[in-house]
Amino acid sequence: MTAPERIAVASEFDLANAIRTANQRNEASTIALLDSVTLSAELPTITANIAVEGNSYMIDGDQRHQIFHLSGGSLVLENVILV
Repeated sequence: MTAPERIAVASEFDLANAIRTANQRNEASTIALLDSVTLSAELPTITANIAVEGNSYMIDGDQRHQIFHLSGGSLVLENVILV
């Protein structure tokens, strides 16, 4: 078994692409935040096993967007602030 792929993200664009990439893999992925992210649109639906390492950063739905949607797979949140 290989270690989960670790994808570092610093923007909404990076986060959306990381979710798309993780969904395409057959193994678990870890997304590591390098900065806080405010959403201007919905993120892709999660269909894979993903862990988010927040590093004390925030993901903000801007009072308009649900942050995560799951349809299968799993989501583990570590040290991340959801607003």
